[in-house]
Amino acid sequence: MPRGSSSNNSNKGLSIIDRGREILDAIREMCRVNGYFTVKDLASALNKPRSTVSDWVKRFLKTGVIEEVEPARGRSPAKYIHKQESGILISPCKRIFMTVDLKAGLAEMYHECISVGAMDYCAKEYARSGGSIVRACIEGPVLRLRMLLSLQREVRVGKPPLPAIGVIGLDLGDGEADLIVKAFGGPAYSIVKAMKYARGVLGITWSKRGDHFYGRIRMKVYEHLSIGVDDTDREGDGATWALAIELMRELKSRIGDVEPIAHKVVQLYPYIEEKTGGNYASLVEIAVPVHAKERVLEEAYDIVAARTKSENTSIAFMWGLEVPEQVKKVLQVAKKTRISTLSALNAVKELKNVIVKEVTGTRGCIGALAALACSDPMVLGLA
Repeated sequence: MPRGSSSNNSNKGLSIIDRGREILDAIREMCRVNGYFTVKDLASALNKPRSTVSDWVKRFLKTGVIEEVEPARGRSPAKYIHKQESGILISPCKRIFMTVDLKAGLAEMYHECISVGAMDYCAKEYARSGGSIVRACIEGPVLRLRMLLSLQREVRVGKPPLPAIGVIGLDLGDGEADLIVKAFGGPAYSIVKAMKYARGVLGITWSKRGDHFYGRIRMKVYEHLSIGVDDTDREGDGATWALAIELMRELKSRIGDVEPIAHKVVQLYPYIEEKTGGNYASLVEIAVPVHAKERVLEEAYDIVAARTKSENTSIAFMWGLEVPEQVKKVLQVAKKTRISTLSALNAVKELKNVIVKEVTGTRGCIGALAALACSDPMVLGLA
């Protein structure tokens, strides 16, 4: 064998790889812009024979790099999309679940994601789509989508300047809900497809209509509970923010089928001599199944009672997604000046969805109540 033959074969192999990369890059770009590609369009964009491009498409189909989303019909060519490699073996989606507030006519979906970029993309696209979406915001690793229960309507998604994904509405069942979404293009389709790997998702079904994908994402439904805690520490011992994190984790450990949503800290009026560390109260939000509503209140009380270091600890509970104005008012006053315990309790005494309990004392009622207002992301400037 001539000395140079091995090198020639290697170069030839390298050129094949390069050609494959060139075609795959063109596929990705075409899917990014149009949402799909056809063999004819790809051949035209690359200025290559259709037969050559068709061979590459068959290779990519065989290896799972692309997917046929619409077969050829008559004169209409087959349409393809670029898939995430390895069938999305590593999904950025960790948890997806929902709370529903029937009285307020609202639902909120929580999507915990390890990708900041993906969350930012989703938040912007969902917010721009309108439909039943009221608000889309990011809190820590969680995307929160608030939507109306009563509204189901078509949303416009497509090429820029239209959003790539939107929510049409919800179908509620017994402890479950179908989130009905509409997506356009490979990126949106891939992100929603990745949701099936998240804890809390019970299943995803898809249908294709024209250039759009319609999906139903089935997930568990819970009730939203906010828990405010204050005055759990003493000089040199304990921290309310740390106890609140323990509370959230311990509830998950004891009950199992509850989902932590958020942990927040809010500073109240700092110039109060008897308060420690700048006068901060804490809030945790959790999703609770209907069957565990009574138990979670009892367990939360017991956990705080067992761990507090103070003789002035109180705890407050609030069910639902809407924060009453009376609760927001308590926070507003408590941030500006000293407020009496009686005044704070009188402000909310008519609210049936708010419960305030003395654990070791009543002084913590003020901060516990005020912290409840922070379950609304707008209060902390997060939305």
